[in-house]
Amino acid sequence: MGKPWAVFFAVNMAAMAALCFAAPALGWWMPEGVSTHAKDVDWLFEVILWITAFFFFLTEAILIVFLWKYGSGEKSTTNAEFPKFLKPVAGLIDTQHKVEMAWTIVPAAILLYIAFAQVNTWAHVKYRSRFSEFVGDKTESQVELSSRQFEWRFRYPSADRAKAWLARSKTDDDVKRDKDSFAKTIQSDDIHTVNELHVIKDNPVLIHLSTRDVLHSFNLPHFRVKQDALPGKVIPVWFTPTKSNVVRTKDAAGRDVWFDGNGRDEQGHPIDKSVVWDIPCAELCGWGHWRMVGRVYVHPTEDDFLAWLEQTGKSEHGKTAVK
Repeated sequence: MGKPWAVFFAVNMAAMAALCFAAPALGWWMPEGVSTHAKDVDWLFEVILWITAFFFFLTEAILIVFLWKYGSGEKSTTNAEFPKFLKPVAGLIDTQHKVEMAWTIVPAAILLYIAFAQVNTWAHVKYRSRFSEFVGDKTESQVELSSRQFEWRFRYPSADRAKAWLARSKTDDDVKRDKDSFAKTIQSDDIHTVNELHVIKDNPVLIHLSTRDVLHSFNLPHFRVKQDALPGKVIPVWFTPTKSNVVRTKDAAGRDVWFDGNGRDEQGHPIDKSVVWDIPCAELCGWGHWRMVGRVYVHPTEDDFLAWLEQTGKSEHGKTAVK
């Protein structure tokens, strides 16, 4: 019965290999990366993927060969020989001890390589000491995110306050003090949204992440950002968007409104839904976990973002003009 099983596993392995190469063309892959560190994260993902894929297919190939050759169940009257391509390896690991050493040293070396390969990317994305290096000569915007069952609640500074932050030098003492107080002190003119994160293209954003109840996981797949929100902690999260998905137009009353890819343009034509960037919760947080999804709106310019802040600040109870 060994040969039928060998054929079965061979067909499955060939199908999986074909799907691996066809998946990107079929859209069954990671979403488009639209942040400055997305390329580094994707590179690490691909390194780990190719390493695991290589050993998976190698193991399956050896399994298929052995099923085909030795799976009949009959006792061989001659000494079994290694296939020719395995003889050099068999000569090096010719004892049980050497085999155990090989399957210990090789995985350890691979894991060590992965550990060192990811250090700089991880530090750039996660280490607070690297934040000033990440921002560079730009001035970051700030948002407070308070997660709760089952929604994301965002708080922004007023339009005037945000304009002062963006217009003045980050070394300005008054600006620095004001920005440092943002996460600690709520002001009456702060702007609040639910399930809507608004940021600026090519401008770093610092998010102060917390949770009001249980563990949640703030996940931005398109920006390669994922951070658990832990009770009792405020955790900084940062990224820089590299693409805008916002269209600004007018409603029937002549007010400015902002659409992402889920809306329609001024002619009523659907906008590209590929630029609808979700904020799913990536941690099971209760019965309503499935509906804890927000959206990211990346404004093309600072002026557009400030106009949205001003419009939203004028709206009653902080209701936004985003569709």
